[in-house]
Amino acid sequence: MEFSAYASAIFGHWWALMSCAVFTILGVIQLALKKSNIWMLRVTFGAAVVLLFIASFLAWQDEHIANVSLKRSLDDLNMPQLKGNIDQIFTGYETEQKATGVYILASIRNTGASSIVEGWSLDVKHNFKTFPTRTMYIPDGSYLKSPKGKVIATFHATDVLYEKAMTPIQKGSLTRGWLRFAIYGFHESENQEKDIHYTVHFSDINGRRYAMDFVSTEHSKELPDTYLPALLSKLAG
Repeated sequence: MEFSAYASAIFGHWWALMSCAVFTILGVIQLALKKSNIWMLRVTFGAAVVLLFIASFLAWQDEHIANVSLKRSLDDLNMPQLKGNIDQIFTGYETEQKATGVYILASIRNTGASSIVEGWSLDVKHNFKTFPTRTMYIPDGSYLKSPKGKVIATFHATDVLYEKAMTPIQKGSLTRGWLRFAIYGFHESENQEKDIHYTVHFSDINGRRYAMDFVSTEHSKELPDTYLPALLSKLAG
């Protein structure tokens, strides 16, 4: 802050303080205690000096608050602002893993500075139990079958969200893709129940953690016939 602006800020606060009831109270005290005019002059000058120090502090405080607010605004502009959304979840028992396989179609939107996304993990909770999970790779050309054995989705390496999100997501952009996890100790009967809480965690380039949640109401047996931007994997109707 330049000196002239700082002095103007101090004067503004000082004038407001000088206009308060302090001097009225001092006048009442003078009359009540029958103090001399010299006493009143000294006390008034002392009060004005004290109020000048208070005005100086208030001017500094205004500048400090403005600087903190500006820094936060700049930090918001220079930091990623990610928001994840789980579009759909498909589950089924995987014999090779001896676990329940979970395919998650998710999207990441960025409204801040560009960033990669990494550090994927999954929390699964049901009936007050938390199940151990593992992040799984999705091989190129792999597929997902319905309980009747019908191939309902094929996956390409270009649509795996782990890989897509290693290219920085720019401000105002969205990236969508597939994630795969294994859930251990999750029985087939539980897999068909409602109110299963899924939370996918991920990190931006600065290590800041984010989460996106999904609560199952009914597990899908067929993929929806819906167009989803930024996704190339073939979804069978």
